[in-house]
Amino acid sequence: MKNLFCALLFLPGILSVAAQIPSCDGNRYKNLFSKTVDSIINVQYGQNYTMNNVLQNLKMDIYQPGADTALKDH
Repeated sequence: MKNLFCALLFLPGILSVAAQIPSCDGNRYKNLFSKTVDSIINVQYGQNYTMNNVLQNLKMDIYQPGADTALKDH
């Protein structure tokens, strides 16, 4: 039982170290790498009721750098 408790205690730390991307040097977003921005406007991500009990769509705008040349490692 004690071994199981120790394994569960250290499991999140082990997984977080294993999840790090080795090619990430920490400098990727320090400099401007894209001069364009791609956007998707009014994306519905849910619904909720207002204070007057009216169902309202929840929307967001998504912005991301355009022409990203980085390769996906995984």
